[in-house]
Amino acid sequence: MASDEMECITSAWSRLEITHAVRKRLNQGELSQDESRDLLEFIDTQLDRLARRKHLLECPVTKSLVGRACELVMTHNLCASDAVHLATAVAYECRGVFVDDYHFNRLGLLFSGHLCICSISLRADELMRKLKQVSMGSAELQE
Repeated sequence: MASDEMECITSAWSRLEITHAVRKRLNQGELSQDESRDLLEFIDTQLDRLARRKHLLECPVTKSLVGRACELVMTHNLCASDAVHLATAVAYECRGVFVDDYHFNRLGLLFSGHLCICSISLRADELMRKLKQVSMGSAELQE
């Protein structure tokens, strides 16, 4: 892997969250049954393709990971899904986590110096600056 490339890691739980989001759009009438099925098939195919090419590591949800997620729920009042993702990031020593949940951003200061919690809307240069700050252990991580 080149020095300017990133290794992407996600929890297997992500597929469940994607399925839930697609189903929600189906329930709201934003997608048809066929569109929902096609979208999920496309996303699964792309995730599998990224994994085969070693661009994505899909981590299993283990009992120890769930235990850590339970601790995060209790200590930081997180919802289960957010706790699983954060526990995965910590367990796999990730430097950054991309989120689109505004309430997740409040955790940035709690994990300052260890983990950069970034909005998915960040430009690449902003992301690299934040990740470098985390590497140096001094970051203002909330946006």
